[in-house]
Order: sequence, then structure tokens, then C-alpha cells
Amino acid sequence: MRKSEIQQQYGEVKTVWIPNQLNIESLARLNHELSTSLTLVLAPLEELMCCETNADVFGKLLAVKQHTKRLLNLANQLRDFMVSPKEIEVESRDTKFLKKVLFYIERHLTDPALSVENLSKHVGMSRGTLYYKLLEITGQSPIDYIRSIKLDRGAVLLEKSDMNIAQVAYAVGFTTPNYFAKSFKMRFGVLPSEFLDRKRKVSVC
Repeated sequence: MRKSEIQQQYGEVKTVWIPNQLNIESLARLNHELSTSLTLVLAPLEELMCCETNADVFGKLLAVKQHTKRLLNLANQLRDFMVSPKEIEVESRDTKFLKKVLFYIERHLTDPALSVENLSKHVGMSRGTLYYKLLEITGQSPIDYIRSIKLDRGAVLLEKSDMNIAQVAYAVGFTTPNYFAKSFKMRFGVLPSEFLDRKRKVSVC
């Protein structure tokens, strides 16, 4: 979002001067998600060379299209975040709210009992208010947003660690590996096992 658009939506934006300081944690998170998306985009492109039927080509092109869109969104987020290291804009209330939500989710990531009820208490809102607030900012309900954070962390663990799929599923708070696999495919378009296979093919190349 451009500064002029932010000013129109939230009013005048003040700036503070903090030399040589960036939000490294947020950049690292975007970098992990960007890397995950790259893995999901590159591997189907390689597989297109081996397709035998039009249906195969269509399916793989669709996967490329979906993950390319996600990649572009992440790239835009990263671009917008890269402000001058000497000038950091004061965060909007929505940004502070989202960080508070994300902090709570990440802190309780391994807890299968992580709930919207407890999250709403943490941010000091009713469940209804939290629902509409998150929907307005992220386009997702609280349940969907929590699940998306868990799945993003799961994808990072699959890519960066030596944990197997079941271990990753439990590490990000899913009650069963099967539910994790089903949710993973809904978000990324591939099963965790397929994601691992594609990661290996990209590594070999």
C-alpha cells in the first residue's frame, strides 16, 4: 500500500527515525513463505516436460497459476515492507492488532486446543468482533487464519527440517497427520508428500 493510500485510509502517518533497524522477524517470515512458494512453482514447471495428456498439462498449469499468484502477493508484501532503514512509519492500529494475534497463535502453535475463544480473550474482543476484524484485514475468519498460520509453519518445517510429515503435523498443532495432509492440500494444492518430492527434485536440479 502506498503512503498516499495509507494517509487516505488512516489519516496523516507520522514517522520516527531509527537508524539501521528493520523488523527482522517479519522479514524472515516473508522470506520463508516466499521460498516455499518458489518451491511449489518451480517443480510443476519441470514436470510439464513429462506430461502425456492434456488433462495432466491443465492440472499442472493450474497449480502453477495458483502458486504464482501466492508468490506475487508475498513479493508485494516484501516490497512494501522494505522501507528505508532510516525511516520506519508508525504502525497502524490494524498492524499492531494483527501482530498481537500472530504472536498469540505462534506462542500456542503446538497446542491442539488453540481456540478462537482464547484468542479473542487475548486481544480483548468478543468472538464476533474478532471475526469481523480479522475478516476485514486478512479476508479470513479466525479459524481459517489460525489454520493458515499453522500450515505455513508446517511447510517451512517440511522444507527446512528433517522431520517427517507426522512429526510436522503434531509440531504445528494438528490432531492427526491425515487432517494436516488434507488441510495442506487445500491451502497449497499438493499433499505434504508431493511437496517433499517436489522439493527434492528442485534440490537435485
